[in-house]
Amino acid sequence: MMSTPGDMTDIRLPASLHAFLRTYGNTLLLSFLLAFIPLGVLAFVAAHFSGADGFAFEQPLQQWIRSQRTSTRDVLAVALHVIGGVWGMMALGLVTTIALYRLQPRLAWLLLSSMLGTALIGVTLRFVFDRPRPAGDSLVSEPDGSFPSGHVMVLTALVVVLCAVVWPTKARSVAVAIGAVVVVMMMWSRVYAGVHHVTDVVAGALFALVWTVGLTRATRAHQVLRQGAPGVPRARP
Repeated sequence: MMSTPGDMTDIRLPASLHAFLRTYGNTLLLSFLLAFIPLGVLAFVAAHFSGADGFAFEQPLQQWIRSQRTSTRDVLAVALHVIGGVWGMMALGLVTTIALYRLQPRLAWLLLSSMLGTALIGVTLRFVFDRPRPAGDSLVSEPDGSFPSGHVMVLTALVVVLCAVVWPTKARSVAVAIGAVVVVMMMWSRVYAGVHHVTDVVAGALFALVWTVGLTRATRAHQVLRQGAPGVPRARP
């Protein structure tokens, strides 16, 4: 006997996700729109007013970075390309989301919102404005436009959320330092590999930084690990 739609179990959102969206949904939407507008303007300028080699002010740095190619650096750049790609960031995001969910569900939904938001904006702008990739040989191939760098944006969002989580702890300085190095390495690798202009990676990092810091502040993610915070057991004396 075939089941009818009324017999099927309703698909419901997890209670913690429903509560997160109910509390912060408007903030997420407003932040998304406010972030999309200025980055969209920059994408338009980059796509229509820069040449194949980018803006004049960024060309010397790009040329110097690419002139430093060695076999070892090539391997590093390609490895970062894979890690920061769709499958690499999906794996990192999934593992981190599960870990954060066990700590505090709000942190997990914040991470997903941050990473998905940056990815969505990046894909949309690259599709709409389709800024040409840098001219010359590249170590890897990319199918879409250049501005902004999705690798840099999504990684920056992940790093900012993790830094916000440990912000009340003594690990804050170490986390920020390591996170900054990781993001800068990804920015370097994208220019080094010949698939992004300097403005692509800088704009991507700055946007993700502002967007994710705003979300962490709005959701008070930087306060979760404080002693006595909701959902976190008190530390033993």
